[in-house]
Amino acid sequence: MHCGPGVYFWEGSLAAAKNWARQSYGKQGELNIGVLKSRIRLGSCLDFCLIEGRDLLAEFIQKVKEARGMRLDPCTAISMLANEVQANTVRLPEVKAQQGGRKKMFDEAPSLPYVDIIICVRDLSCIEVSEHIYNGL
Repeated sequence: MHCGPGVYFWEGSLAAAKNWARQSYGKQGELNIGVLKSRIRLGSCLDFCLIEGRDLLAEFIQKVKEARGMRLDPCTAISMLANEVQANTVRLPEVKAQQGGRKKMFDEAPSLPYVDIIICVRDLSCIEVSEHIYNGL
């Protein structure tokens, strides 16, 4: 899930960070991949793990559709809304399907085993502590 400019983190999930690095860059030969463990101050956070955040996004998408007559994909809508509310960070769930595939971010999915939480840090001053904890593929 890409929701605009920033540095992306997985909340409490070293395995998800490693898998993303492997899937995204594993085929680029000599490229050395690293994973950082960081403490992030959320600051002004646009939080889609909360109902209020999801409701705000739905209202924003409807407002843009009525004003401009255009439909927005979720990633573009999140990025535009984050700019409008001047969010330092964006926190959102990424639902994993049982077979390891991805599902849409806000699908009703009571039978799925887990959800990764992704944090997009748009203001780098929110990253308080980082430590290199993984190197390689």
